[in-house]
Amino acid sequence: MTSEPVLLVEKSGAICTLTLNRPEALNALNKELGDRLLAALEDCAHDEEVRAIVLRGAGRAFCAGDDIRAGARAAAAGQPLPRRDLVSSVRSGNYFHFAQAFRAVPKPIIARVHGFAYGAGMDLMLASDMAIAASDARIAAVFVRSGIIGGTAQLPRYIGLKRAMEMLLSGEPVDAARAAELGLINYAVPPDQLDTVVQGWAEKLADGPTRIMGTIKLAAYRGLDMHFEDSVMLAAAATGEASRTDDGAEGRRAFIEKRPPKFVGR
Repeated sequence: MTSEPVLLVEKSGAICTLTLNRPEALNALNKELGDRLLAALEDCAHDEEVRAIVLRGAGRAFCAGDDIRAGARAAAAGQPLPRRDLVSSVRSGNYFHFAQAFRAVPKPIIARVHGFAYGAGMDLMLASDMAIAASDARIAAVFVRSGIIGGTAQLPRYIGLKRAMEMLLSGEPVDAARAAELGLINYAVPPDQLDTVVQGWAEKLADGPTRIMGTIKLAAYRGLDMHFEDSVMLAAAATGEASRTDDGAEGRRAFIEKRPPKFVGR
């Protein structure tokens, strides 16, 4: 008897949907799920037929965080746990590599959020290029409540230091409306409209100039970590690169001919 895979991969046209599939654990991340998610992102990055990615969770939640209970179960069973200092924690495992991996995929990624996006689940949501949440979803940087550190790399960049520190130090959740106000997500929508809105955005992005979108991601994310002058120069270089793509040429032709562009993703 085979168990259900922890990550479901479904391709429909130009859209690939990745579903975190540990509903009994509210899709908490363990090593297997993390490894499979990183591998699936790598596959999507190289699959020319995939032009947009949707990340979602099965069951009642998007992702309730890191699977801390797995470590507790291992300890209860007498299994030794590795002792990690700062350097080994960053260099081992996969948890700390999600943000880099999401940024490196040269295609748009949309997080479809329902239920909870707590801890590591919040980080997955932040690592996505867009996030659309059901209005009854809850988002929290709960790390401090478990005596661990997380969320410090992304959260201050997206909502500012004071608001980030409020979430990081308290661990208190915010509802979807507040999350949209803070800039944690793009939209909070009624639960019964969530799939429709996410699908609409996925189709819109999948019809776009994929290679140019990948270059936009590179310029925007790298630019966050640069001095302003350097980020401007990077944007200029990215513009030149985009102009040499098939979609760049099509965009210019469509503008001159006053018609909608027909992008092919190259």
